[in-house]
Amino acid sequence: MGVTAGYGSQQASLSIASHVESYPVFLAYYLGADHFLGFPTCDYAFIGEINFGVTMLTAPIVTVLTRKFGMQSQIPLGADMLCGGFVSASYTTRIWHLYLTQGVLVDLCVDFIYIPTVPVVSQWFLKRRSLASGVSAAGSGVGGLIFSLATGPMIRNIRLG
Repeated sequence: MGVTAGYGSQQASLSIASHVESYPVFLAYYLGADHFLGFPTCDYAFIGEINFGVTMLTAPIVTVLTRKFGMQSQIPLGADMLCGGFVSASYTTRIWHLYLTQGVLVDLCVDFIYIPTVPVVSQWFLKRRSLASGVSAAGSGVGGLIFSLATGPMIRNIRLG
């Protein structure tokens, strides 16, 4: 059972934290495509800063909600927000739409999916707990690499908006 818990936590780390790490690929696309004419480049970069701010501000709230309702309700909610945020971002017509969709909504999913999975590894592994936690945390680095390499081709080939 411990291996399953560690694998699930590592997969959550790989997929969710990777979004934040792959934002520079989105930024390069936004700057090159210039969808929102007349806005300075720092407006696009501000979306990446919203990522970290939303995650840090809402983590305590998600922790309380996870204690109250359990992770089984938080993770599906986060997955729905992730999908909704990215699909909504593809339909944006104004820069402030991007602030709300990719800046806020998508990054709420980081908390709702990642925060509940963090303590799982340490609860299941009694021996070599540090190694298990390290392997789980390494998922975000591996995921960041994979997502960064895959995001560019996905942006070019998959168009929703």
